[in-house]
Amino acid sequence: RIQIAGNALGCNTLAEVTMDCDPTACPDGDVTIQSQQELAVFVQSYSTCDSLHGNLVINNSSDLTGLAFLKYIAGDFILNNNPSLSSLNGLEALVNIGGHLLIQNNSRLENLDAVAQIKDIGKTLTITNNGNLNNCEAICSFNNASIATDSITISGNDFGCRSLKEITNLCQGEATCPSGDIILNSQSQLENFARVYNSCDSLFGNLTISGYDITDLSSLSFLTYISDNLVIEGNGLNNLSGLSQLQHVGGDLFI
Repeated sequence: RIQIAGNALGCNTLAEVTMDCDPTACPDGDVTIQSQQELAVFVQSYSTCDSLHGNLVINNSSDLTGLAFLKYIAGDFILNNNPSLSSLNGLEALVNIGGHLLIQNNSRLENLDAVAQIKDIGKTLTITNNGNLNNCEAICSFNNASIATDSITISGNDFGCRSLKEITNLCQGEATCPSGDIILNSQSQLENFARVYNSCDSLFGNLTISGYDITDLSSLSFLTYISDNLVIEGNGLNNLSGLSQLQHVGGDLFI
């Protein structure tokens, strides 16, 4: 009798070992990858498989390029808590997900370009709490073509990717002006805000500019009107020249 358990991916069960010995075998059940090392083992073991017949969960990984062979996932595809993952490069061949697609808590992720070619998501699409994600234009077709069978949820990302409405407006070339309070905590966030809303000269709410690395306001030169407070604090600014066009602050000005 052979017992294999409690080891890393590729050597966790007798079935996994048996499949490793057969280069044509593909995993039947769910696959959970907990590190870049485990992802490398998965790629080494299954790179001849273009399909997975269960869920695929990836955590704590920084590079997906080894997954270039993957075309079909029958279950859910979950990318969660990958703090060093800056792109989805490696997923360009993926065209079909039978279950949910969840992209969440990937703090360095900046764009979704590598999944633009997906043709079908069997259940929901959720893209939330990716703090640097500012470019979601790759999924413009998802909403229009009903790629996701169920609902689409977009929230907690950077300007340009904060909501489905924001993405839809950008895809249609219609950057409607933001309503509500705006808080800019970094230079990159400030630049992303300007990229998305530079056709708006007015903000209807408070504007707070507070980030230690904010040194340049020049990209805010389109602003002429702020309905409520303007707060500028805790940054590395030498001047406010980027606000030279601002004519009206409806509330208090704090500097």
